[in-house]
Amino acid sequence: MGVQADSVSIFRADRYSRIMDDPRRNDPCPCGSGKKYKHCHMNAAAEFERLREHCMDGMRIAVDWLGDTYEQASGDAISEQFYAALEDEDMEKLEDSPVELFDATEALAEEWLLAEGAIAIGANGDAVERRAHDLVLESGGPALSPAQRAFIEELGRRPTLLYEIAGIGSGSRVTLRDRLFADRPPLEVYSRSLAAHGRPGDRFLLRIVMLDGTWCTSGTVCPVGPWLQGRIEADARALIVELGLTPDTAFTPDSGGATLGDVCRDLWLLDAFHPVGPPQIADRATGEPLLLVNDFYDVLNWTQLAERLAAKPDVEGDAADGWKWLRPAQTPGGLRSIRWALNRAEAPDRLLCFGRTLRAADEGREWLEALAGDCVRHLGREVIDPRSPAALEEFRRRAQSEPADPLATLSPEQRRDVFQEVHHKLRARWADEPIPVLGNRTPREAVTTPAGRAQVEQLLRDYEAGEARRASAEQRPPVDMGFLWRSVGLEPAAPV
Repeated sequence: MGVQADSVSIFRADRYSRIMDDPRRNDPCPCGSGKKYKHCHMNAAAEFERLREHCMDGMRIAVDWLGDTYEQASGDAISEQFYAALEDEDMEKLEDSPVELFDATEALAEEWLLAEGAIAIGANGDAVERRAHDLVLESGGPALSPAQRAFIEELGRRPTLLYEIAGIGSGSRVTLRDRLFADRPPLEVYSRSLAAHGRPGDRFLLRIVMLDGTWCTSGTVCPVGPWLQGRIEADARALIVELGLTPDTAFTPDSGGATLGDVCRDLWLLDAFHPVGPPQIADRATGEPLLLVNDFYDVLNWTQLAERLAAKPDVEGDAADGWKWLRPAQTPGGLRSIRWALNRAEAPDRLLCFGRTLRAADEGREWLEALAGDCVRHLGREVIDPRSPAALEEFRRRAQSEPADPLATLSPEQRRDVFQEVHHKLRARWADEPIPVLGNRTPREAVTTPAGRAQVEQLLRDYEAGEARRASAEQRPPVDMGFLWRSVGLEPAAPV
């Protein structure tokens, strides 16, 4: 058995292709001293890397010692504890899995054994469970240097948890934000793999340890996609609430930290063999499953159709641009959402009517055919699940064929103001709308408890992070989300 050094030799690692080099010898030192890197911190960085490699060698020595001394017990611990979430058929698949997945899970298993695993020592009837971590560090264990012993002691205090890259610096430094404990301050962490292959916003399962006064990753890091991320956060946060964990108590196995790490790791392993797909998307207005439902009509008399639609107070539009059948406003003077859209199709004398749910489409078809009578003739219906590969490909095709952005002629500040207004309108009732990630509570209800307040603050930070990424891509200042913070009585968070 052997432990991998700091690398992203893991499942789906091909998503990470951007390389960021450390400072060159003659570059200014990142510390801001004004000196060249070679005359300032280059030697210190090289010395830290040598120390880290020395400690990784200690991990390899310890894991090999466990395999030699307790071969059967170590193998049993990994198969029965580490892989406990997998079924027999999944384990059979693992043997034939891609080499990247096999190596990643084996490396993760070996690190888990050394940090958290329990080994049965003795005959079956008198077997006693001992932490592998303790066996390594006791007298009679492998020969390790003081630095290697201190590093392995750190492993035993730090479970594998979910982190997000908040920023990438120089010198193989990244800033990581804890995704499970919103109040924990971001950490600057040494990691060659994340600095080289990660991007702000990427999420990973990893273990952070302290080495010679510097936070660093312990070894294997596991990328986490958006659907899996949501599942890990939901399950882990539920456990945090159930056990009353805090950042101070959750990072040792005896106080629940290993249990929290188990949740994260088990879900990652399950996703490797049973990938978490996109959740069912719900229509904001009705809560019904969101589908793309297109009804096609031949229009036999445009003049009569336009007259009948114009007589309806809940219809907006005209024959040139199409019509919108609107729902009643939920509040006096509030916005009226679109119930059904009637658009001019590309083919002559053809109408394409769009509904966001099956019920909306059925209601729209019944309403239009009763109103229009013999002015239209129904031709057929198309129903598309927006989560399907075909739908995603169609969205990409349409995006490529769309005309130039009408906002392109505006200044960055003017574009920001347009989006600011849109956000104010779309989120006017945000504080009083149930949100699934908050346990279907409204933000105003959630902030009345400490745990709920932390969830709302994290949700708002996620909004701001997403808006910052969009604004950067669109080359405009980001929208100010402060109005959402204030709507629930919170002060906007200071930028990280």
